[in-house]
Amino acid sequence: MYGAGVAMNDRAFYILEEGLKSPHPQIQVAAIHFISGTQNDYAFELINRMMGSPHALIRLEAALQLAKIKHPKATG
Repeated sequence: MYGAGVAMNDRAFYILEEGLKSPHPQIQVAAIHFISGTQNDYAFELINRMMGSPHALIRLEAALQLAKIKHPKATG
């Protein structure tokens, strides 16, 4: 996960996407953080989906990353 995030390689993006499906909230938060670094529409769509998570920490990280770019859906 961290290697894929630091590398920011398009071929490793699927690893970050899989991180969003992890049962561990910490992994999901890390995936959101690294996905936000790609700054493309698909990445922000994935992050926006995480706003529906049952875990407050995940929703908070998704909102933070969307707010950083002033995305219209940052408030949920």
